[in-house]
Amino acid sequence: MSRQRQEGGINLPDIIQTKAFKIVNSEGRHALFYIFSIACPKKVGENLKDYFINVGKMEEGDFIKWFTNDQLGKICDNPSGSDFDITLLCRCLGLPLPGLSKCGSKVWSSKDETKLEWLITKIKNDRNNISHIQEIKDEPELIEFANNVNILLDKTYRLAGKNYKCDKTEVENKIFEMKKKIDEIVNAPLTLDECQWQIMKDLIVQQENHIQRASAGLKEKYKIISKIHPASFITHVESLKVQSIYSKVEVVEEQHESKETKTIDHDGLLELKTNDDQVASVIIVEGEAGMGKTTLIKLILAEWANLPDIPNTVRGLDEYELILHSECRNQSISTFLDLVLVLFDQSSVVLSNDELLRAVLNKKSLVLLDGVDEWNENSKKLAFELIGKRIPESGGKLQLLCTTRPEKVEELLSCLQSSPWIHTRIQGIHPDKQNEFVVKFMQVMHKNYAEKSFNLDTEIHKLKEFLKKSHAKMGEQFKLPLNLALLTYLWVNDSDSISMVTTATELYSVFHDFGQRRLLDRLFRRQDARNKNEWKKQCDGFLCILYRECLIALSRVAMQMPKECTKKFECFCSEKNLPLSDILECYMEVYREWGTHGYLTILAPPHKTKLEFFSAHGVINEICLNQNVEEVLNSMESVLAEHGVPHDVQVSILEFAKKKIMCQNKKTILGVLEDLHSSTSDLDFKRYQNMLIMMAGILSKDHEMHLHNYGSELLQLLKNSGLSSYQFLNIVAETKNNNFIAQKVSEKLTEKILVVSDGHVGPALAVLPYLKENMDVTIKLQGDPSYLPDLPKLLKCVASRNCTVSLILQHLLNRPDASADHLLNLLQNSKCRLIHLVGHVSSSAVLPHTLEQLDLSAAINSNPALPSLCNLPDLYHLDIHLFPEVKPEHLQRLPSLEGSSGITLYIYDVSDAEIKWANEVVRVLCPDQGREYDSLVFPRSQLTSDGCRALVVALADHGTPPGRITLSSTLEVFSKNIISDDIPPLTLTTRKTLRCKFIMLS
Repeated sequence: MSRQRQEGGINLPDIIQTKAFKIVNSEGRHALFYIFSIACPKKVGENLKDYFINVGKMEEGDFIKWFTNDQLGKICDNPSGSDFDITLLCRCLGLPLPGLSKCGSKVWSSKDETKLEWLITKIKNDRNNISHIQEIKDEPELIEFANNVNILLDKTYRLAGKNYKCDKTEVENKIFEMKKKIDEIVNAPLTLDECQWQIMKDLIVQQENHIQRASAGLKEKYKIISKIHPASFITHVESLKVQSIYSKVEVVEEQHESKETKTIDHDGLLELKTNDDQVASVIIVEGEAGMGKTTLIKLILAEWANLPDIPNTVRGLDEYELILHSECRNQSISTFLDLVLVLFDQSSVVLSNDELLRAVLNKKSLVLLDGVDEWNENSKKLAFELIGKRIPESGGKLQLLCTTRPEKVEELLSCLQSSPWIHTRIQGIHPDKQNEFVVKFMQVMHKNYAEKSFNLDTEIHKLKEFLKKSHAKMGEQFKLPLNLALLTYLWVNDSDSISMVTTATELYSVFHDFGQRRLLDRLFRRQDARNKNEWKKQCDGFLCILYRECLIALSRVAMQMPKECTKKFECFCSEKNLPLSDILECYMEVYREWGTHGYLTILAPPHKTKLEFFSAHGVINEICLNQNVEEVLNSMESVLAEHGVPHDVQVSILEFAKKKIMCQNKKTILGVLEDLHSSTSDLDFKRYQNMLIMMAGILSKDHEMHLHNYGSELLQLLKNSGLSSYQFLNIVAETKNNNFIAQKVSEKLTEKILVVSDGHVGPALAVLPYLKENMDVTIKLQGDPSYLPDLPKLLKCVASRNCTVSLILQHLLNRPDASADHLLNLLQNSKCRLIHLVGHVSSSAVLPHTLEQLDLSAAINSNPALPSLCNLPDLYHLDIHLFPEVKPEHLQRLPSLEGSSGITLYIYDVSDAEIKWANEVVRVLCPDQGREYDSLVFPRSQLTSDGCRALVVALADHGTPPGRITLSSTLEVFSKNIISDDIPPLTLTTRKTLRCKFIMLS
């Protein structure tokens, strides 16, 4: 009907529009029902559901997913389909029925009037267009419209009759009746009766509700796909609500202009703005393999799907009317329309393609694109269309959040052009939060998935202790949520093996071995004549094929295994009489998808990291265990055994033969990778970066001799892939601080500073002797130093070098119950210069005169709470951290620093009740000469706006010694009790009273 206001509310254009809708809706429905009745050879009284399950061999679950609940009810209530509307009839015809392709195939959208599928689509689109887009303004336009519908339906009836060999007289009668009814509608009186009023109401309802229904359908999908499991690799079950086990990850914003990072709360990810205060059209979330990118995506999906019933932690989600989710591994989606059609499968029947796009772009929408590092030719096209076309034309209503590994960030940034963007990086789970993470998973395992009984409290305590001790070797690896999840699962089910793990490669190897043992046990129980060794030999043969096929898939950036790969698996299992389903489910996720010719089996690794782990084995098989060599050696072994050669002699002969053959047929890693590509220009080393890292660990663990043979080439390829110094130290850790690898890695570390974190203490100790003596060293530790046995050795090594040193002990800063005195004693009278210290010390005697920057926390139960800081001539920056338990009488004045004050106080956990205490400690610590600080910072406070105002007034009090406190820079406060409306008056009060800026921390 007309979209324009009319005198009297309803006028002639509305009546004409109603007639047009009636023509196509009524007669189009009759034409589609005719096709349905001749194309669906079901028994009289049999409903469509029973027909497809019993005759079409379709699984009930797949049938149910195809329809809405209302449509399923109508199918059961009306077996003949005579009351089905156009929407439901199109859905039924695309199941598919005999003589028709499955809905979604190209024939349905290709404009070819010789194909019945296109004519059906045209009827649906014409109905949708007249409902939502096309306006018929007068009688000549109505007559023209009626003629076009007449021609369309005539062609449809005739083609349906021809395709299904119907009686020609019957078809002509259908066409005659159709034309008669259309004429009656066109010539009907131009008045509105009750029936016509109802048609108009139906039109309005259809226009208003189609996107709402689609949104509700999306939310139901997301409630399912957002579920996770800590070890779906083995269980093949994802049944846990992501909110119940999600632990916060550390996130930083990469500020490219200043080349600095800013720590942010992941809960506010969607509210980030660019430097010029624009809302970001594109948010990039970077993270290493297993860092929790996909889990973060699932959290967003789950929280949006449950709004408004369950409060969300990710702020701003309630502003989005639609969230559209796609994985870049998907090879079937290449356009924004494809994405919408896949997600809105019901609405795609109700609306035409143009209508659907227009409706979506008119909504406030967020697109989640997961795994840009896995993008293929099609998903790359989708990303480019979103960035280059859809986001600009949406007028700010469409926003994109995409996740990626580091190796694709540069390429992604180059695509953004003029779109305002934000680049963030997930840094993993802080050591202080790792216990919380594993406890949640352990509780879930105990309740639902443990394969043996255990005492929950006891095992939680043991796992916590293991985590503390493991920081010496795996501190970096347990920042990754994926690794923590695997650790917890294995701790419950295979604690003997996991307790010996010291590297990430060993963690994945133990997990892989655990799965293989489960598989062999299952196969051995099949009452087969084969023993376990025979089963193992045949499974190992399967693994060789699997490793190779995964390597091929990785080279093609394909997360779904190609069809020819499935054929190879089937042939091998058939030849060896192996149960294909059992074998595949041990290593792959197996999907079943309904297609035009029945079910298709799709294989995919459960995580890209597992694909890379298998691929690493594939390359190693090529360079170390060439299958042709193994076949020769197996034949030689059989011959030697037949001739009665003693076992020890056999071993010597075979070992000699193996070395001889391998020397003559030596391959290179680069050669193996080049063989996977048609040209060297197609070889992108970034694609193989994580695989190459895993190769280093596997070679160290299982083929140490080959680690020396291939170590140099491996490290050079990693350098070509853009590996950072941080990641090169990971290589040393993965090879258990192998001296040869440490020496080779030292040649790749070209930065001026060596940065050492918790899990890199041992690797740094191995690498330092090979680095230039004047290379500066920053030791930046988050965990408890007492659990790093190599730390004293590292400090002694650093003390012997002519370099500057920064020692950052974050754990001691946040928990001033232990001092760093014993560690600083190791740097006394040394060649190195300690210029920056972060932590807690109890004695000024351990502080070297070379210090330039100092971050100290005040002791809670000691007097004095801080050591004297008067004899530090080079000190220019001082941060003091105070907790509410610190007593003001245990503090003394701080020294004045040269130039500006250079002093900032961090005062934690202050509420309105602690304002008096906070004012006291600020005044007690005032420098000897003057009352000025750079800044006062109140992290984790519970201050209200009134409390914050009272704090400002107290600090400005002239009558309390030493008088008004002055700040040269800022007063900074974090508090969830202060809302945005409170900030302007607080800013004004602070500027007037303390003469400094007020900043609200996020």
